[in-house]
Amino acid sequence: MENFEQRQYVVNIINKIVQNTLGIKNFDLLEYEDARDVPGWDSLTHVIILAEIEKQFKISISLLELQAISNFDGLIDIVKDHLK
Repeated sequence: MENFEQRQYVVNIINKIVQNTLGIKNFDLLEYEDARDVPGWDSLTHVIILAEIEKQFKISISLLELQAISNFDGLIDIVKDHLK
């Protein structure tokens, strides 16, 4: 899968996870800088969303990786790295 296609694939899956978890129709991850900007995204939904991302992509994101994420681009990059 090409880099752009893989990025779009990751974004689409995360969009669906957030839509289902927060009940936001037509959520677009790329419209937000980070979780603080998303209505309804709190500490509990943060954990639920990250767990669902790990489940959907069949990956495990380490604590060090989580600490390094400062925005959605960082999250997308970490997921992409695990898919290589």
